[in-house]
Formats: sequence, C-alpha cells, structure tokens
Amino acid sequence: MRLNLQPDLAVAFEAVVRAKVPVALEQVQAFKLYSMGLVNWSDNQVMVSCNLYQRYFSVRFHSHSATGWE
Repeated sequence: MRLNLQPDLAVAFEAVVRAKVPVALEQVQAFKLYSMGLVNWSDNQVMVSCNLYQRYFSVRFHSHSATGWE
C-alpha cells in the first residue's frame, strides 16, 4: 500500500504528522496507517510512530501537497 495511491489516506496522515497531540481518525484510516507502521494507535487516536517518520514526512508534506508527491 502506498500513500500517494490513496489521497484520502495521505491527507489523513498529513494531519497526523502536523499535529502536536494524538489525532482521532476514521477507524479504517487509522488501521491502514497502523498496518503500514506509520502510526501508533491507542484509544482511537494515532500519533506518528517515530521521530524519523515525523521529520521525513514533515519535509515531504511541506514541499509537496499530500496528494502530489511521489
């Protein structure tokens, strides 16, 4: 599964990356991101799973829209 092939999932993950606190997502989106290893999921809220992903995707989302990066 790739984020750039699922724009709605990319937009949801961008919200998680930009957030300073855990974010509530639709259960299906949270499960997909969790299954990809991108987030930790607890009490129906998600956070980026590690600092490396936080930094990498912050730069990616800053320089490209969520649906337009490759």
